[in-house]
Amino acid sequence: METVELIIKVSISLFNAIALGFVLILVSRWHRRMEDKLNEIREYTRRVSDRDDVIYMNQLQWLKSKLIEEERYEEAAKINKCIEDEYNKLKNRKHESK
Repeated sequence: METVELIIKVSISLFNAIALGFVLILVSRWHRRMEDKLNEIREYTRRVSDRDDVIYMNQLQWLKSKLIEEERYEEAAKINKCIEDEYNKLKNRKHESK
């Protein structure tokens, strides 16, 4: 009787160990997949942000050129200051991300 109980306990322990290993494998795969998705989202967000920055700088340049055409040099100088500030922010952000 003692041998049968020992075999049953070993079988249950072995089954529990296999089940735990299977769960750990599933959780590690799920975790890796979530990390990959998070990295994709971060990359997408960075690209969208970069595109928005380029569009904003382009609009400022366009506005500056229109003000210069209309000979509104003081306002064009203010816009140029904004362009320089934005360019410096972009440079600093690029250096921080590396």
